[in-house]
Amino acid sequence: MKKASVQPGKLLVCLAAWACVMTAFAKPAVEPPKLKGARMPQVIAPEHATRTWPVRPLADSGSKLDTTPVFGEDSDYVRVPQSYKDNGDGTVTDNVTGLMWTKADGGENTWEAYVTYCDQLSLAGYTDWHLPDAEEAFTIIDISASPFNSVFTANRDAKYFWTMNRQADGDDKRWEVNQGGGTGAHLKNLTISAGGNRAFHGRCVREPSPSKRVKEHFTDNKDGTVTDNGNGLVWMQLEPGEMTWEDAIKYCENLVLATKQDWRLPDIKELKSISDYTLYSPSIDMGYFPGLKVTYHWSSSATRQEKPRWYLNFESGLTAYTEKLDDPLDVKCVRAGNSK
Repeated sequence: MKKASVQPGKLLVCLAAWACVMTAFAKPAVEPPKLKGARMPQVIAPEHATRTWPVRPLADSGSKLDTTPVFGEDSDYVRVPQSYKDNGDGTVTDNVTGLMWTKADGGENTWEAYVTYCDQLSLAGYTDWHLPDAEEAFTIIDISASPFNSVFTANRDAKYFWTMNRQADGDDKRWEVNQGGGTGAHLKNLTISAGGNRAFHGRCVREPSPSKRVKEHFTDNKDGTVTDNGNGLVWMQLEPGEMTWEDAIKYCENLVLATKQDWRLPDIKELKSISDYTLYSPSIDMGYFPGLKVTYHWSSSATRQEKPRWYLNFESGLTAYTEKLDDPLDVKCVRAGNSK
């Protein structure tokens, strides 16, 4: 019986077709990253063009828990301890920032009512009170308390505390700090006095001695780092990628960058300090932090419940916490730099 012959040209076509089939089903050794959708342009609020930053120290987060044998978590570092003075007249002075606060909050009310309340407040002989901006409000957060130091009068009914600022992507949300010690933006109509079901309170602040203010938040050091012109912290510009929480600590502790070796994973207050409420998606100046991913970033801070760790979402600047310490999040290291 005569065997069928295959012409060379047809053989090549068959082999090519078979290769295409096999390629379609073969899995590469390393899969390329998958696109998660088109990146939306960063939202820049109109007030960003004229805003300035105060030059003042940044106090520690208040974390006291030692939760891992790996050195480098929040409680392993004492930078600037929180310190307050009860003035005995219904006011409290923050010895770190110099800001003066009302000891008690003003009860549940709408955002508009609180703006008016603080503007019209006369207390301890002072009339220059105002509702705090988003950064001022976060300076007195103590994540070992609930959420403020015991020098302040506690109000267990308060779940959220208003700030002056809106979220950059719309006029209907206002930044707040919450009972758990985090911060985010919520719709104004969620508070009970506006027909909602959540208790929004507030606390007024004044600045006895006006701080020096700078127009540029950061300085590019031209060595892969940037300096925060407000608090003196120095940050890495580029990022190493996603890691578990303990690996993030180890990475920053072992980092050598710009000839410096004293890098560490930032606490939640430090991480929050580079977020800008006038920017959205991401909530950071990309001119100084090129390539930053709009993702969750680890902090070194534990909550009062020990296991959960605080992170910052650089889409909006929200801070929250997670117990999933083995989930990989992004990392940005910091060092002390020059104190202010």
